[in-house]
Amino acid sequence: MSNIALSDAMFLLAEAPSRPAQVVTLQLYRPPEDVDPQEWVTDYFQQVLAADDLKRVFRRRPARGKLSPSTLRWIDDEPVELDHHVRHSALPGQGRVRELLEAVSVQHGVPLDRRRPLWEFHVFERLEGGRFATAFKTHHAIADGMSLAKHVLGSLTPDPEDRS
Repeated sequence: MSNIALSDAMFLLAEAPSRPAQVVTLQLYRPPEDVDPQEWVTDYFQQVLAADDLKRVFRRRPARGKLSPSTLRWIDDEPVELDHHVRHSALPGQGRVRELLEAVSVQHGVPLDRRRPLWEFHVFERLEGGRFATAFKTHHAIADGMSLAKHVLGSLTPDPEDRS
């Protein structure tokens, strides 16, 4: 366990149900041309669910200190239940970017469960043109927009066969 930095604790303490302190990165992708888009996205989703190498920052959740209830601390949440954090949705019909943004907006407005690590990863399929999207939502106490983008970009590769 470690104390939560004051600057990060402020995001937790100032949050309200009508004012969640969260950031989201949204990425649009196109599956390889020689595959069925729905099968490829389903396979991708299953591989994300099978991941077992989460960074420590995504394994922790906030808790009040036992000796000092006014102190917020990070505690490890093991095992992380990926089926709670990783979600798969399909847009109606051949969804346009407008429907994608609406779906992400709805998800963004739902506060994260503080009894679990403060993140969600959404996979949206059935966008027009066979595309799909991912939206990674985290609490501002663990990542700002730039650090979240770095986490996401650090996990990407230009090689569609590289699943590591």
